[in-house]
Amino acid sequence: MFEPLLELLPKKSKNWLQRHGVVVYTHLIYLITFPLDFIKRWIAILKGRQNVRIENLFVFLELVCFLLLAPTMGSGLKSWFVIHVASSYFFALCGLNAAHHHETCFHDGDEARPEPDFGYVYISGDQ
Repeated sequence: MFEPLLELLPKKSKNWLQRHGVVVYTHLIYLITFPLDFIKRWIAILKGRQNVRIENLFVFLELVCFLLLAPTMGSGLKSWFVIHVASSYFFALCGLNAAHHHETCFHDGDEARPEPDFGYVYISGDQ
């Protein structure tokens, strides 16, 4: 989804930015994942490529609740935005980093296993 900017799997062909700059710019990507998806979804709805579903409106319902319950509209909007950006960060941090990056998983450039069964679990020392 984020390639070639964010390549999480090890590769021999990564450039310097993909190899070392990722420490900085991944955090920016994590922060904007939910807001970008929100914008992308509503653009698709407005262009007629996607239908409005009830769950698409929950974000607006949350915003209305924040605006009504906050002391000022600015603080309500800021609180709503901070919650969405923070949840975006932690969701992307866990979701993108926890996906099949264990050392026993097959990655680009690895030597093929003699047993090509993907259900086979290799435990250190056992074969």
